[in-house]
Amino acid sequence: MGNVINPAQQITREEDLRLYTPENGWFTFDEYRLGSIEVRKLDDLVVLNEDYFAVPDERLKRLRSVLTVVGGKLVHDEGVLGTS
Repeated sequence: MGNVINPAQQITREEDLRLYTPENGWFTFDEYRLGSIEVRKLDDLVVLNEDYFAVPDERLKRLRSVLTVVGGKLVHDEGVLGTS
């Protein structure tokens, strides 16, 4: 994925995912509406084509959504629900 300059300052995949999900609301001053699936929060969800935690680093860029829900509405389904 590139040249590692300081391996001691890398974040883990778990930390990366957390920054994009529950912690993301904090960055936009919207943590009471974003970041987790709870009552009175926006409920967006994606299902990826491969396991984010198991794929090799070089395949991370090729992960894609096979199912996407935005605001509680299905907006993308590559057939995983059998509805398209």
